[in-house]
Amino acid sequence: MFMAYPEKARWLILVFCCMAFSCKQTENTAVKEQTAPGDSTAKAGEPPTGPERYRLIVSFVSFGEGTDLKAGDEFKAFLHDYRERTGRKVKSEEAAWGREGEVDYCFRLEELPAAEQAEFIAALKDRLSFSELVQFAENEICSNLRN
Repeated sequence: MFMAYPEKARWLILVFCCMAFSCKQTENTAVKEQTAPGDSTAKAGEPPTGPERYRLIVSFVSFGEGTDLKAGDEFKAFLHDYRERTGRKVKSEEAAWGREGEVDYCFRLEELPAAEQAEFIAALKDRLSFSELVQFAENEICSNLRN
C-alpha cells in the first residue's frame, strides 16, 4: 500500500511524528510556584514583596463620566490633615493613565512603621468610603507607573 503512494506515506509519517512530539510535556507546571518578576523570595500562598510592590495604591477611576472630583479633594485634604497632625509627609508616586482623569497614587509608606501604615490605610479608606470611583489595592505592583 505504501509503495503505491510513497509521497502520501512520507506525509503521513511526518504528520504522525509532529503530533507525537508536540504533545510532550517538558516540566511539571501543576506544582510550579509563581513568583513576581524579579522576586525570588516569594512563596506559594504569600503575596510577593519587593521593590516594585507598593504598600497602598489608591485609584481614581471613571465609568464614562470622569473621576469623582469631591473624592479627589477629600484625598488631598486627608494627606494635608495627616501631615499637620503627625508632622510626617507621606510620599507617593502619581500615575495618570486615562482620558477622563483616571490616576493612581502609589504609596510605599516606608516612612511609617507597620502599625501606622495600617492606621493610615484604614483612615484613608474610611474617609473616601463615600465614593464608588475610588479603589484600593495593597501590596501590589503599581502597573500604571511609567519608568
